[in-house]
Amino acid sequence: SEFGLPTISAVLPLNLLDENRLVRERIYIDGSSESLALVVDLVASTHPEVWMARGDDIKELAMEIFNRTFSATRAMTLVAICIAALGLFASLFATQARRMPELRLLLTLGRRGKGFGTAHRDRGGDRRNPARLCHGIHILRSGQPALVRLDRGVSLAAVDHDVVFALRRCDRGSFRALACLAIVQDRKITFGNRPGGPVQMTDRVAIRARRRTLSALSLCARTAGVLVSVVSFAGCAEQLADRGPGFPLLSGEQEASGFARVQGPANLVFPRDHGPHPEYRLEWWYVTSILESSNGREFGVQFTLFRLATSPRSSDANSPWRTGQMYHGHFALSDVAERIHIESTRSSRGHPKLAGAVAKPFRAYVDGWELASEGTDFTPLRLSAASEDYAVNLSFEQQQPVFLHGEAGLSRKTPESSSFYYSVPRMRAHGSLSVGGAEFEVSGSAWMDREWSSEFLGGSFVGWDWFALQLDDGRSMVLFRIRPKTNASPVERSAVVIDSVGTGSYLDAADWHLEPTRHAHGYPVEWSLTVPGFTSTIVAAFDDQRMDTEFRYWEGLVYVEQRGHRVGKGYMELVGY
Repeated sequence: SEFGLPTISAVLPLNLLDENRLVRERIYIDGSSESLALVVDLVASTHPEVWMARGDDIKELAMEIFNRTFSATRAMTLVAICIAALGLFASLFATQARRMPELRLLLTLGRRGKGFGTAHRDRGGDRRNPARLCHGIHILRSGQPALVRLDRGVSLAAVDHDVVFALRRCDRGSFRALACLAIVQDRKITFGNRPGGPVQMTDRVAIRARRRTLSALSLCARTAGVLVSVVSFAGCAEQLADRGPGFPLLSGEQEASGFARVQGPANLVFPRDHGPHPEYRLEWWYVTSILESSNGREFGVQFTLFRLATSPRSSDANSPWRTGQMYHGHFALSDVAERIHIESTRSSRGHPKLAGAVAKPFRAYVDGWELASEGTDFTPLRLSAASEDYAVNLSFEQQQPVFLHGEAGLSRKTPESSSFYYSVPRMRAHGSLSVGGAEFEVSGSAWMDREWSSEFLGGSFVGWDWFALQLDDGRSMVLFRIRPKTNASPVERSAVVIDSVGTGSYLDAADWHLEPTRHAHGYPVEWSLTVPGFTSTIVAAFDDQRMDTEFRYWEGLVYVEQRGHRVGKGYMELVGY
């Protein structure tokens, strides 16, 4: 029938063949009796449009279909192998082309002979040959920014000459510089590890490699690979076609029809609103923690789970795969002592086994990363997340009640956009942390934010500056500025001071001032803050805490200082620079 269902089992009424609802007939005959032969002849003579086949005919047809399918599959396999081989060759060739300046420099150094053989005295006083001890060579090319960081906090913004370092592997993915082997400037080579050489290295020099600019050939090869992937998975990408660029909340041009609108009153109810709100387009669960080990080493941890709805259609209860919910996780670690910021991301379609959120008992998770209640109550919460080079297992215990921003949870960002927004400003944190192969028992404080909306900021705004600060006197602050694209529009600002018992007081725009005073890597990393009775400076724990994810932004640990003394700490988020 037109639904593909069998209409004949054992008995074949001939008048059934004349009904209009039958669109195609195939009758399979098993056996070779005279009765069956009569049926075949009768049907064939009266209804020539009916296709009839015996068992042997079906086997022959099946083999024919198999052979055609196998031939097509084999051809596609050969094409895929050719494309893969071409891409590999292009990538290798492009890598070789990018490294030619370094290779020429090393050949020059080798011909000049004795620079690699001189002895270098390390911190312990042993005389060693850095060329024999090193596991690799790193060349800092002229004009490359911020590749070398010294322990005392000095970073080279850029150099006007080439510097050659000998590297020694310390642990997974981590290298230390044994010595500055040479400096090359104006085609002249000076060996830096000789006594009285031009560069005196400190005890430890961490090499942090940045991405190099891809050559045109490498870019073409990678673009070809992306195009092949897009063509191959076009059927799976249909629901993602209307995703906007950049940070999700900035995609103001996207049409949000069909999604729920943020309207007052908020009427937030817990634990229900700890969970997801799929009728809204965008939502996130956000936790930051400022931690210290027993030996005083300081860390910052950030975990954010974004939920992005690609369609206002509800999920299909019959199949968890039929959903328009996408989840993106960001997990970052700031190591203040090493001045290293590491970030990683994970993404998945919503599915009970892969990614999602549940209100009670609370759980928000994506691809093995999880923020979840330890029991039936909302807190304590446990954050369990691991990446290749770092991992955390932390517990958070709520110390202050939930704070509802704006009008009982309805937070107005701009005249055109609002969100539902609440925070848990103070949580006690403790647990374990590992980075670079070292394990630490840590404790400290944490902050949690929850926000959801269907309304984006709109095309007239370029980004925002957001601060969550915990002061030593027990107060907390939430400050944000939403920056317009042009000076013709005002900056949308908000500031609230939350006392030690969780009561918030909003400040009038004329009563507080927040201005950047220093920039690094294109972001303002030092600010002057003035609120009634309190003037301070907000300083990044270290400058480079950029989140290099699918959309780039700055998110990291900051200190609140008065006259050079620390009086608080927190997290800063900078978007749209």
